[in-house]
This record gives sequence, C-alpha cells and structure tokens, in this order.
Amino acid sequence: MTEPAPHLPEPIFVGGSARSGTHAMGGLLDAHPKYNLIRLEVRMHAAASGVSELLTGDASMDKFMKKALGFWWERGMHNTRGLKRIVARDELEAALGDFRQAYERDPMGASRELIRRLLDPVAHKAGKPYWVEVTGKNIHSSPMLSQLFPNAKFIHMFRDGRAVVASILNKPSMTNDPMIALRHWNGRVRNADAALRRMPPGKVLTMRLEDLVHDDREGSYSRLIEFLGIPDDEPIRDHFDSRISPQAAHIGQWRARISEYDARRVERVYARILRDLHRDGVTWVPTPEEAGLPAPRLSVPAPLRRWDIQRPFTPLALRRTARRRVRDAMPRRVRRGLKRVRRATPRPVRRAARWTRRRVARPVHATVRAGRRRLARRPLSRATGAGARRGS
Repeated sequence: MTEPAPHLPEPIFVGGSARSGTHAMGGLLDAHPKYNLIRLEVRMHAAASGVSELLTGDASMDKFMKKALGFWWERGMHNTRGLKRIVARDELEAALGDFRQAYERDPMGASRELIRRLLDPVAHKAGKPYWVEVTGKNIHSSPMLSQLFPNAKFIHMFRDGRAVVASILNKPSMTNDPMIALRHWNGRVRNADAALRRMPPGKVLTMRLEDLVHDDREGSYSRLIEFLGIPDDEPIRDHFDSRISPQAAHIGQWRARISEYDARRVERVYARILRDLHRDGVTWVPTPEEAGLPAPRLSVPAPLRRWDIQRPFTPLALRRTARRRVRDAMPRRVRRGLKRVRRATPRPVRRAARWTRRRVARPVHATVRAGRRRLARRPLSRATGAGARRGS
C-alpha cells in the first residue's frame, strides 16, 4: 500500500452535539481515497471514563476497563452497536491487557498505541491509510486528543438547536422531552466552547450544518478542503453534490416534526439560551435575530399602583404577568438558584406552603387591606368632629 503524503492530517476527529451532522461529515470524508470512516462511534477515547479522562485523572483504570468490556463493547437497543463490529473479543482483551501493563510506564504512549491498535487495521482493511472517527464528544476531549495525535485535525459540527430537538424526539433510544433535548444541545455547545478556547489555532474547523448543505454550500466545502489540505478529488466532489442535500438533512422542517405546543416552548427557551450564550462569549452560535427569532424585550417590573395593593384578589393573568416580569428581571444565576431550591424542597413541604398561602395568608391580607380601605373611605369631617368632641 502506498503511503500518503506526509502533510495530510491524520487522524481526523469529527464531533458535536447529537444529530448535528457528524455522520454526514464523516461520510463526506470517507469518499476521499485517503480516508476511511470508522462506521460507529468508538467512544473509548473521548466519552466519560474514556482514555482522555483517564489521562487527566478524572477516571480510574478499573472503571475504564469495565466500560471497555461492557458498554463500549456492546450497546444499542438491540445490542448491535459497539466495538464488537470492528474487533474480536479476544483481540480487545489482549489489547487492553497490554495497555494496562504499559500505562504505568508511559501513559501517553500506551493510550496512543491502544487507539491505533484498534482503529488502524479497520482503515488498512479498506485499503486506506488514515481514518475518520465521529464520536460526539471528540471536541470536548480535543485538548487531550491533540496531545495524543499531534498531526490530527478536528471538525466541530453544530446545528440549529431547534432542529436538534426535533431530531432527538424522533429517536426511540433518546428522550421524548424537548426541554431535556434542548439542555443537551446547550451543554454540548458550552463544553465545546470551553475546549475550543484551549486549542491552538488551525487545529479545529467549526462548521454549521445549515451552511454546508444549503446556506453556503460552496463556501463551506472550500473551507473544508482548504482546512484539511487535501486535494479536491472527483469522488469527494461527487459525494458532496449527490449526498449532501437539504432534503437529507431536513433543513427547515423541524417545526413539522414536533407538535405546535412543543414548537412554541422550544422557540421561547431557545431564544433565551442563545442570548445567554452570546452574553457568555459563545459567538459562533447565531444570535436570536439571525435564527429568525423576535428581538427580546427588556423586562422591567412595573411600579406598584394603589389599586394593585388594595385589591384583595388580583386576577390570575395579572399575577402570572407580575411573576414573569420579576423572574425575567432576575440574573440568570438567581433564577438557577431558585430553581435548585424549589427542586430540592420535598413535595409535601411545597404543598403545605401552598395550602398556608391560600387558606391563611391570603384571607388575613385581604382582611387587612379591606380594613385599610374602610379607613381610607371615612370622611375627614367625621373623624375631625369626633376628635374635637373628645377633646372638648
């Protein structure tokens, strides 16, 4: 087999949040004659308790071995995914045994050797010298992976958070709660930004899926080819023209894939998440205006008026509006703290507090307010006359 040119990056790690186009990017690079796509998420090198966390001291060797021979070996709804698709069980056990012995002497060298021992034969079997791996947390672990593989490059894929939510809700093996899916997207974006800040320039390419397939096809493709320094061969161009399409990525169809109620909730929370991300310096995500969301309004608590204080029972809609104004004016840390306190309070205690407010506090306050109104309505002449008679 002919060795590739020494300037080509190897390996290539593609990462991002779930359902953000990592496999589409891997398939595009697989069309190049020098790169072979590992057709599963290996996870061993980048996931929790993986090689990266083992090297940083955040995971133990025993936990790593347990996951390597357990969850990473066989996973999925029908146990059809995992390392068993690319390596035999006895070969994996032998590789892990050698890794455990060599790790004490040279942790970095042993980790690099383990990953290459498992993945290099897959690429060589396909007749290609280099491989592409698409575990979602590759970007999160990119600072350590770049030390393991100095010649590697990373492609960070991200996508409109609303489309990610719609795609996750249609997967039976994932959640059916849109808020959980949106929190997943937000967490992956923040973790990726923290990792990108620690990476040297020229090692990571951040690419938006919508730009690659529709908004800026040729520009995104040119940036990819230039970033990797690979020739624009005919196979990869043909794959890009025929397979990378808006229809395959369901661009602009997220609203039709979820209920209208969930769509309104997702848009409202998504706009707040985007504002918080830009406030925290994550500038590579779109602004709410760029995402087609209405500009946020400044929420300031309205001043209390006399009739607001004196009315014994404020209408339900008005109470909700007042609470929302107060909540929106709070800093995000305060909102999170109140939410944590509310979640940590046992449900019986919360019910007792609500019962106390409804049955005790409100009637007492209503009685006090009614007395104040009666005093305020008393004619001044009567009060003055009574005082004058008593004084005489």
